[in-house]
Amino acid sequence: MSEWRASVGHDNLAVWLSLDKDDNDFKLFMTSLIMGLESLINGFGEKTKALLQSSPPITDRVILTSLVNELGIIENRSASF
Repeated sequence: MSEWRASVGHDNLAVWLSLDKDDNDFKLFMTSLIMGLESLINGFGEKTKALLQSSPPITDRVILTSLVNELGIIENRSASF
C-alpha cells in the first residue's frame, strides 16, 4: 500500500483502514471509514454519520448513496482548484 501511495504522489489523500472479523458489521465499517476520511477532511461525512445513527434504521443503500454523494462533493471541489 505504501508503494502505491508513493506512486500516485503525495498530493493525493489516502486513508489506511485495517479490517478484521469485527468489521463484518456494515455500520461499524462505515463509521470507521468515515472517521478515517474525516481525519483528512475536516467535517467530512456529517450527513452520512447522521444516517448511521438515525432511528428507525436507514437502509445500507441509502447510507452508501450518502457517502458517494459526499465523496463527489470533495471531487468537485478539488477539480475546481
